[in-house]
Amino acid sequence: MKKLFTLSFLFISLLGNAQIWRFTHSSGTYTPLPANLPSLVSPGWDDEYVPITLPFNFTLRTVTSNQWILDTWGLIIDDSTSETAAIIPFSCDVQDRGNLSGTTGVSPIRMQTSGTTPNQIVKIEFVNAGFYSGDSTEFVNFQVWIYENNTVEYRFGPNSYLTGTNAFDGSTGPIIGIANDLTNGLDELYLLDSIAASPVMVFLQNAAAPVELDDAPASGKIYRFEKTTPANSLSLDEQKTKAYPNPANDFLVFSQVQNGDLISLQNMAGQIVWSEQAQNSTVEIPVSELPNGLYLLSKKSKTGNTVEKVMIQH
Repeated sequence: MKKLFTLSFLFISLLGNAQIWRFTHSSGTYTPLPANLPSLVSPGWDDEYVPITLPFNFTLRTVTSNQWILDTWGLIIDDSTSETAAIIPFSCDVQDRGNLSGTTGVSPIRMQTSGTTPNQIVKIEFVNAGFYSGDSTEFVNFQVWIYENNTVEYRFGPNSYLTGTNAFDGSTGPIIGIANDLTNGLDELYLLDSIAASPVMVFLQNAAAPVELDDAPASGKIYRFEKTTPANSLSLDEQKTKAYPNPANDFLVFSQVQNGDLISLQNMAGQIVWSEQAQNSTVEIPVSELPNGLYLLSKKSKTGNTVEKVMIQH
């Protein structure tokens, strides 16, 4: 059955305890899980929800649980009827590859736990998965590694795509990332954009449409998402600084600073996008070239640290 992954974005509430992710990518050898592991799905699977139990609790901002659901559309969600968070390793309409050739049961989904607490890893692998809108010769192998320390890795194995493939339902590649909060739709997302060999993570809020990769990850590619905290763990409930206008378009003016204070602007991916040491009581920050979104404006001084949430909106 055909299913569309429709993303409706709402303006994100400016919550002080946002869970922020640091993204890195690398390459390595893809090692399949043992072939004798039982499959989580039956032959001919398509658009199924499979409950899975982790041996530890995993947190996606609003949800902390060891009970999750494997959505065979390339997602791991907290609930099949009222999703509030999701791990998104390879979201597109995948299915048992045999559904296209008439020989089902060629695409198992396996799960294995390795290590001991507090360093356990749950590994879930889609083996030889086909595409609802693709050709019977097209397939993908990928794994999701869920770490006990709240890190997630996506590992990609052998695959095959035809030139001009329709495997991604008219898109150039899969949707990959983390959905922190789906309470009112998809309120807070960290998705990968650009080419799969060197993607960038973007923080989406109040967007008209999702982003997807320009192509599919090659065999051996590894994407890693690590939980982090904003700017030196500064509390968002500390004394507020003075920044205006907020939202800002061309320039952001930062007042009530002193000579020598270190001023920095950080995006929600944890990257410092601007930094300068103050020379007087007011700092003017150019923001016209920065993407729309929520940023953290911080000040480090001899008397203490402050941080303020600011919005850039063009």
